[in-house]
Amino acid sequence: MKRKFFFPFFLISQVVLSQVGINTSNPTKTLDINGDMRIRNVSSTNSDNIDFLVKDNAGNISSVSRSFFSQSVSGVLSNIVYLQGANPVTINVGSTLAVPGLTFNYTIKKGEKKILLFTINGSVRSAAAAGVGATGQGIFGLFDENNVKITSGYANFSDIVISNDRLLNAPFPVSFQKQVIIDNSTGTSDITKTYIVKYTAWATKTTDANKAQIVNFIPSSFAGYDNDTESLLSKMTVLVFNMN
Repeated sequence: MKRKFFFPFFLISQVVLSQVGINTSNPTKTLDINGDMRIRNVSSTNSDNIDFLVKDNAGNISSVSRSFFSQSVSGVLSNIVYLQGANPVTINVGSTLAVPGLTFNYTIKKGEKKILLFTINGSVRSAAAAGVGATGQGIFGLFDENNVKITSGYANFSDIVISNDRLLNAPFPVSFQKQVIIDNSTGTSDITKTYIVKYTAWATKTTDANKAQIVNFIPSSFAGYDNDTESLLSKMTVLVFNMN
């Protein structure tokens, strides 16, 4: 009797690591191309989770995250923040209060250096009842988290009388700017800064007993008011620039 034996053969796959060169006999990367490259079809995406391919002077290709361009490249505008007053606040003469809605918190990562450009707009009027008439003055100030004043702008209000017509407690708005540099380039951890707009009521002259002033005033008592609730609200815009 003849017996047949079957011997199984096991195929063993082996990965061979090598470098491939196109137009070069001495490749230095897994794929080394000495010449131009063309890609005929590339799919598009709107995703934020993408990287960019970049080339250094030696021709080496590497990836750079999208956030690199908004966080690292010097002079690039990386962010714009707009804030608007939230609601009216009454401030007694000689007092300083934060303007509701104008508080800005910003975190600077370790190794970063930023320029913040603040633009602040504000109006104020007397808290006295319409028809009394008043004049007054004060300042909008930008403060940091340690209550240190960074800059300020003067604002006032007054009656405007022309013949028999007059505007009562007409606000004269202020607009001012300030540049702030935050340097955390040598820091070992992230830092968070807080910037607050405050108003200080200097003085009010009125025959009314109420000498206080109002910021973020809603001008519903003004002639011609047409439900324009934001015209006298305080506003702040912050432009954030990279600085290497």
